[in-house]
Amino acid sequence: MLLTQQTIIIAAASQDAFVGFSVSLHLSYKKWLFFVLSSAYLVVFIQNVAITVVTPDVMQDLGLSSGDMGLLGSVYLYAYALTQVFSGILATRFGPRRLLSCQFLVAALGGFLFATAHSLPMAVAGRLLNGLGMAGVMSSSFTLFSRWFAPETFSRLCTLFFIAGGMGGLLATTPLSLANHWVGWRLVFLALSVLTCSLTVIIYTVVRDWPPHLAATCSGIRLADVLRDVAAMARQSDFWKMVVWYLTLPSQYFVFHGLWGAVYMGGTFGLSPSLIGNILAMGAVGFIAGTPLLTWISEKRLKSRRKAMVLASLLACVSGAALSLGSAGLSVPLLFVVSLGLGIAANGPCPVGYATGRERFGNRMVGSLSGILASSVFVGGALLQLISGALLSFAQQAGLSQPWTWAFAPLALLAAVSALAAWLLPETFVDKNNKNNMLIEIRTKVS
Repeated sequence: MLLTQQTIIIAAASQDAFVGFSVSLHLSYKKWLFFVLSSAYLVVFIQNVAITVVTPDVMQDLGLSSGDMGLLGSVYLYAYALTQVFSGILATRFGPRRLLSCQFLVAALGGFLFATAHSLPMAVAGRLLNGLGMAGVMSSSFTLFSRWFAPETFSRLCTLFFIAGGMGGLLATTPLSLANHWVGWRLVFLALSVLTCSLTVIIYTVVRDWPPHLAATCSGIRLADVLRDVAAMARQSDFWKMVVWYLTLPSQYFVFHGLWGAVYMGGTFGLSPSLIGNILAMGAVGFIAGTPLLTWISEKRLKSRRKAMVLASLLACVSGAALSLGSAGLSVPLLFVVSLGLGIAANGPCPVGYATGRERFGNRMVGSLSGILASSVFVGGALLQLISGALLSFAQQAGLSQPWTWAFAPLALLAAVSALAAWLLPETFVDKNNKNNMLIEIRTKVS
């Protein structure tokens, strides 16, 4: 009898130890998963804004006009944006692991083509492939967040994820400018291609589409079901308000920081490359700091998603107006302030917006919705780059005294449009410490 009791005690202890080890292993994998996804997004943002630092060298090396450079900058964003629309749907249907691995391999090939390009068509082809390959990181990551992590951690995960992206944007300013000065833009983009190829292997090795307890029952999602859900979401007016907001606000980052910043400050004020890199780096600082700042303002101070989004739009409106109206007379300190303001406004409210989408449309739609909203950002960025390039060329050819006023003119106008779109959204934030606010959550779910 004593032996039997000892056997039971030992078996129970062994089972507890095994369960504890499994939980520890599960938590450890989640950390590795988040680290890999954040690293991939860091590389995405380096690619997103790296072109602005090397723009003068690329234009000189390949003999490009400002219109050609606008095309080269926008083709990446067009490819990225159009692929984003389908990336969220494909990630939901076929799994983020396969999608990310294939896309990063394409991106590595595109980076190699761009680094070795000696003509505009070859450079455009490289940036096109690079944009296609980088497009799936956000939607695939958000899909994995919704599957592997608790729902209440979603906004915090998005915040940390965007901070990683901001770190990539920061690396693409002064550090990349110095690397460009030391080894040239071709070796810089060749190194990025090698890094992307390495991440392809890591993603395929580490990422798993579902937690073990859900893999058997949830892996057979039909494409028809995904498309039906997307169609139902597209019939909601709130969906289109969110699309307009992402189309008009976060996309502004790609005009000043993503393409024309270095050319504008170097040509207008004669600033050194290192100082230009530092000014652009303030945008990346705002990009990083704005994410936790706007999340904190939304959840702790305003107790509102919608108001935080409007606040960011107003900040972008002021920054864009200062850049346009004072394009020829801004001092260096004001350039730092404008760069910081645009960085905060462009990225800071994005996790708030994605949390709004999850709360409005549910976890099931996270991947598809994030892909569509992210594509709106890059469609807007591509259009703004083309429009700003066309306005700049027009002003220069017409002999106007302030050509950059024309190039930056759309920023404040579109920021005002984004403020209106955010104001018209329903409030989805629920203060869990206030039981009366639970009615908001119930009303949102019912609608």
